[in-house]
Amino acid sequence: MTIRVEDIDNTIEDIIITGMIVDTPFLREISRAALPEYFTTDINRILVSWIREYFFANKNNSPGEEMNDIFKLNQEELDTDEAIVVRKFLKRINEDYSGKEFNRDYVRPKAFKHLELNAYRYKLDLIKKELRRENLEGAKEIFNGTSKEIFDQVTQWKSLSDMDLLHSWWDERKYPAMDFSGELGRYMPNIERGRLYAMLGPPKRGKSYWLLEWAFHGAFNNLNVVFFSLEMDEHEVDSRWKERLSGQAVMTEKSKVFSIPVKDCVHNQKGTCEIPECTSLGTSIYDGKLREAYTDHPEHKPCTICEGDELFKPTYWMIEKEIPRLSLKGAIKAQEEMDRLAGSDRVKIITFPIASVTVKDLEQALSELELHEGFIPDMVVVDYADILKEDIRLGDKRHRVGDNWQKLSRMAKTRNAIVVTASQGNRSSAKKNRLDVDDVSEDFSKVMTIDGIFAINEVNYDQANKWQIDKNWQVQRIETIALRYGKFIPGLQCVTFNDLARGQICMDSFVNWR
Repeated sequence: MTIRVEDIDNTIEDIIITGMIVDTPFLREISRAALPEYFTTDINRILVSWIREYFFANKNNSPGEEMNDIFKLNQEELDTDEAIVVRKFLKRINEDYSGKEFNRDYVRPKAFKHLELNAYRYKLDLIKKELRRENLEGAKEIFNGTSKEIFDQVTQWKSLSDMDLLHSWWDERKYPAMDFSGELGRYMPNIERGRLYAMLGPPKRGKSYWLLEWAFHGAFNNLNVVFFSLEMDEHEVDSRWKERLSGQAVMTEKSKVFSIPVKDCVHNQKGTCEIPECTSLGTSIYDGKLREAYTDHPEHKPCTICEGDELFKPTYWMIEKEIPRLSLKGAIKAQEEMDRLAGSDRVKIITFPIASVTVKDLEQALSELELHEGFIPDMVVVDYADILKEDIRLGDKRHRVGDNWQKLSRMAKTRNAIVVTASQGNRSSAKKNRLDVDDVSEDFSKVMTIDGIFAINEVNYDQANKWQIDKNWQVQRIETIALRYGKFIPGLQCVTFNDLARGQICMDSFVNWR
């Protein structure tokens, strides 16, 4: 038999075979339909036959990393060029799926549809061969049995007694798809696939920085991330990203002194700590109940020596530190280190002008990315939903905005991805120290659509002195104000330390139980 040399492109078959190699539940679900003859290239058919042979000989498990050994044992079935193609393919899988979850819920229906189409094409070819031989009975037998046979292979009916069904979702509900670092990670609810999340804040509250932070932690959790920017161009997005990775600012000065919020203890600030190791033992920076400006107390040193003990009462202070500017070499090094830790090409960005694209356009962009690069996002970040192009046929603005949010929710579910965006607060939210669901702008149906809403709070109003405001201390208070799945404590906030001048969000955090 002559075997044609065909490169394994980033097609649906590439994705199906990847899932068969790395994901046992996916292979168990698709094993009846994934017959070698239903794949279009010779190399794909050979790979599928290897996988199926391993599957049935090893208690219905995927080969995983053992696929490399299978290749070494069977590579004589391939010529030199074919072996190179397969070796590259397996290397790419090892790099892309090391410690990463395969998005089986999104791929499964596409895989069954593709294989069902190919099954009918295959059966049709068999019927044509029998007709050319004038074997009418043979053609009838194939024709009459085709529909039932293919239905048996691709049907997705499930029995609740099927333990494979239980295994397919159990870990996904026990563990979040991604998490944040520090106390914020412990504060936030389980972030799950198929959910729509939103950051709520008034204008100029740092929503874009927070959305980029979601993208960062998604990538760090080995998720494929797509970032749609509807405000910033690609250079601004990349600039902020490199600042986030490096902790340095893109600026003209060679260096600059930055004020950086750090964790401290209330007992240390009030001079009430009795631990001998306390850094500012017996001193106070309070005038009665009012904490004074950090610039008036350069001698004060923050102390966290008893952090983790019930005596520790977290608050914040400021330190000043001279930091050099971000150089081109430093930016390259920061990205290379991120690629080493999370995997290269983990985050894809695309930018559009404000109000120029619809949710349908975003979907089309994702489909093209999947078709041409085989990149299936686990997280989709939209910066941000309220400035998407609206369907003017839907009447007034609030209904048009609400429709976009419903479509984003549908995107999360159909793609089995985390979808994150932001909502603008209404006009009154700009002068509130604590936001609630009533502060969501436009159509209130947004609140009913979103699975989790997190307010970006700042205590900036009705304060006696300027140095008291959160903006001065560069802290924000993240609060869960709506959650469809799971429980939360209304009013409980997580204080985060930021330095937006260097693109830093949540350098440290603590839960404010007071």
